[in-house]
Amino acid sequence: MLHWKIARVHNIEGLHTFPHTKQYKPITTTGKGKLPGKSSNPQACYTKPLNISAIDGPRGTREVPTLQTESNIRFRPVSRSIKNLDSRSASEQEAATVSIRHPPSVIMLMKTAFFSLLALTAAVAVPQTDYDVIVIGGGPAGLSALSGVSRVRRTALLFDNQQYRNAPTREMHDVIGNDGTPPATFRGLAREQISKYDTAHFKNQTVESIVPLDGDFSAFTVTDDTGEKYTARKIVLGTGLRDMLPPTPGLREAFGKGIFWCPWCDGYEHRDQPFGIVADIASVLGAVLEIHTLNSDIIAFTNGTRTPEGEARAAAKVSDWEDQLKQWNVTIDNRMISSFERIQDGGKHRDNNEDKQYDKFLIHFTEGEPVERNAFLVDFPTDQTSTLPYEMGLEMDDRKIKVASSMRTNETGVFAIGDANTDGATNVPHAMFSGKRAAVYIHVEMSREESKSKVSKREGTISHSELEEEANNAIGDNLEREWKRALSQE
Repeated sequence: MLHWKIARVHNIEGLHTFPHTKQYKPITTTGKGKLPGKSSNPQACYTKPLNISAIDGPRGTREVPTLQTESNIRFRPVSRSIKNLDSRSASEQEAATVSIRHPPSVIMLMKTAFFSLLALTAAVAVPQTDYDVIVIGGGPAGLSALSGVSRVRRTALLFDNQQYRNAPTREMHDVIGNDGTPPATFRGLAREQISKYDTAHFKNQTVESIVPLDGDFSAFTVTDDTGEKYTARKIVLGTGLRDMLPPTPGLREAFGKGIFWCPWCDGYEHRDQPFGIVADIASVLGAVLEIHTLNSDIIAFTNGTRTPEGEARAAAKVSDWEDQLKQWNVTIDNRMISSFERIQDGGKHRDNNEDKQYDKFLIHFTEGEPVERNAFLVDFPTDQTSTLPYEMGLEMDDRKIKVASSMRTNETGVFAIGDANTDGATNVPHAMFSGKRAAVYIHVEMSREESKSKVSKREGTISHSELEEEANNAIGDNLEREWKRALSQE
């Protein structure tokens, strides 16, 4: 039996016909089973009938051997009314094919079959969406990402539910060019500057859901809390963290204004003042090592955690933790905290020339006298501000969205930036960096998708003559050589 190899063609759907009469269908496959629709199996078989034609010519009757592709699919005629079969056995009749009177016509037939199938192969398509990118979160990270993609004219929509982790603080610090700027002022100026890009859009709504769509490349449907739906090719989560503050009276009201978790953000303005650390006993030394260059009068309020078990946890981190605390003249107060009472507001009592704020608090306990301190460094756990990362099934690490250095998550097309991710820092400059980094990777990723689509696209962009040339290159003169060999064996 001659095997005429035309080409390996994947994922052909529907009934494919050529402009003649005899109908063929598969009688053997690779054994991989029928795979309707898309398949990544390079040996995927056809699952629908395929029509090929018999061509009459002037040279008399020749029998064409069964056609077999590189996917090992053979075809036989559906109709049994073919000439010169009466002298053959049943098995030979089963394998026989239509009569062809002109061998070169078969070569052209097979080439026609090749590029016709090639033309019907599904193109790799870039999804048509409302926006290229949707950013969720209007803090420094989200604004930076929006600015980055807008600078290269990507269409983008930013959702801002107007909840910000640094909203309670009086002002930002250690932000070059914006030191001492209130967070709301910073965000307002950022929005004003980004709005000059005509591809950037804002919406002050909360996103309720993000659902991925099927396709060659990533795409998503985003629904906000009004029920409106939007689509985008890429998603950026700049949804931030929330500080899980205990319900201690007076703590939440003072948080960000004399009671803070970041010495770089707020410590300098409270330098050389009586200072307190509120933390688990195992975390006290780490906090002291961050703050000791700013403050020397330090009391650690461990809120009942200095127990044999707590000291064992501290020793597991640093074996000589207690000796080190003594060297820094740190006092430990293990009483249970009952409340914080503000007795002076550093927003009003401040020295702008010296960059100092003079907050004052009384910290009360369940027993004994209160203690006065000007400021506190606190250490409380955090969690995602939004439930979206959990609902989307993103991979998490210690309540943060796990990302690669590109800010990609485990979900294709979804990036996470700012405090919400695991890349190791939680401050405004870092948030801006991560947003810009994600914007660069997103733009390049989309450009590669667009380029791939242009190269692979068949429908409407490659002419019939170009497809025929591709078929000629793929098939070559193999068919003609097989014909000559078959004729010589008669």
